[in-house]
Amino acid sequence: MQQRYRVRLISVVVALSCAIVAGCSQRGRGGLSAADIRAAGGDSVEVVSAAELPIELTYPQSDDQGNYAALAEPRALVVSGLVASADLVDEIEVNGASVQAYRVEGYVPFGADGEEPVYRFHAPVVVSPEDAIVVTIRTGLKEIAGSFAPDRDHVVSRLVALRKATPEDPWRAMRLGSAQYAIGAYEEAIGSLDQALASGQELPWACFRLGMAYLSQGMADEAMASLDEAIRIAPALPDPYHARGLVHYSAGRYPEAIVALLDAADSAPSWAEPLVGLGLSYYAQGELDEAAGSFEEAIELWPSWASPHYGLGLVYLDQGRVEDAMASIDRGLALGPWPGGHHVKLAEKLLARGEAAAADRHLAIAEAIGDTVPAELLEQVRAEVTEPWTMGDWPWGPRVAHGMRAVQGRGLDDVAEAVSAERRAAE
Repeated sequence: MQQRYRVRLISVVVALSCAIVAGCSQRGRGGLSAADIRAAGGDSVEVVSAAELPIELTYPQSDDQGNYAALAEPRALVVSGLVASADLVDEIEVNGASVQAYRVEGYVPFGADGEEPVYRFHAPVVVSPEDAIVVTIRTGLKEIAGSFAPDRDHVVSRLVALRKATPEDPWRAMRLGSAQYAIGAYEEAIGSLDQALASGQELPWACFRLGMAYLSQGMADEAMASLDEAIRIAPALPDPYHARGLVHYSAGRYPEAIVALLDAADSAPSWAEPLVGLGLSYYAQGELDEAAGSFEEAIELWPSWASPHYGLGLVYLDQGRVEDAMASIDRGLALGPWPGGHHVKLAEKLLARGEAAAADRHLAIAEAIGDTVPAELLEQVRAEVTEPWTMGDWPWGPRVAHGMRAVQGRGLDDVAEAVSAERRAAE
C-alpha cells in the first residue's frame, strides 16, 4: 500500500531547498573531501569528535564543540542532523541505525563553510542520557565517523554565549531554542524561537520547532498556527505536516490526522515516522488492514525501529492473530522501548487475550520509561501473574534502569542552576 510515497524523493530534495534555514557564519574547515574520508584508513572506522567534522545534530541539538543536548531519560527517538560533504553521501548511520541521506540547501552545519553540498538524515535510535551519538558517513570511497558527547548543560550555555555574541543573528537564536526544546525547557524554547522569528526573516524550521514547543505545552491552537506558517513558507517541508498529524491524532481527529500524515509521507518517502502515525490513526478508526500496511511499510524503511513492530503487534491482536502478534511484539522488544503510553495499550490488549505475563512485561517497561500506569490495570495483571517480570529479563532493561538512575532528581531547575553557574564562572 501507498508505495507512491517513495517516488518523489528527487522532487523533495529540490523543493526542500527553500525549506531549510540558512546558516550563520561558521568556524570550520569546510566539508568532507575525498582526502578526509580516505584519512579514516583501514577497514575500521576512526571515530573522532564531531567538533572536527562538518556535522550538526538538529534534534537533539548539538553545539559547535561536539556536544549534544542529552535528554533527561532513556528514550526511543529519531535523531536528525546535517552533514556537509564534497563527495556524494550514499548512506548515514547513527548509533547503528542506517538510513538514507538526502540533499538540502540553505542550512550550513557547524564546521562547514557553505561551499559543499549538505545532506540531511533522520535515524531511529534508543538513547540514554549518558550515551554518545556517533554519526558515520559513507561515500563511495570510505567512511568517517564523528561522536557527539552528551552534555546538555554545556550545549545550552555554549549556545547562549553564541547568541549573546551576535544577538542580531536569528539562526543562533533558533539553535538555542532547539536545544531548549530538546531538554524540555519549552517556555524558554518558545522565547528563543520567537526572538528568531522577530527578525522578520521567514524561517520555516523555526516555525516548526516553535509549533512543537507549543504542542508540548498543551497549546494546540498556537501549535497549529506555527505549523501552518511553516507550511505556508515551505510547503514541501515534511516536518510540519507530520507535526500537524500528531496534533490531530492527540485530539482524536483521526481523518484530519490521516490527511496531514499522508502529506508528510508523500514529502519524505524515506522517513518511517509519518507511516507509524498513519498506522496508529488507521488503527484508531478500526481500519486494521490499512494500519497493518502502514506499519509494514515503516518496517521496510526502518527495520531497526521498534515502534512499527509494536504497532503491527497491536493490529494482529485485534485481528485475533495472537501468535503473529507475540512475534511482532518480541521483535519490538529486541529493538527497544515504545514511548508515549503505548506499552500500557499493549498491556491492555494482551490481558484481554489472556496473555497476563506478557502484559506484566509491558507495564514494567512503561513504569521504567516514565509512562503513567493505571493502578487498576496493574492490579488486574499482577493478580494473574505468579512471578512478576523484572527489567533484568529484558536486554534493554539494565540500560534503561541505568539511565533512569543517572537522571534521578535532576530536573530542569538543576540544569538551569548548572548553566547559570557555568556562565558565572566564564564571566
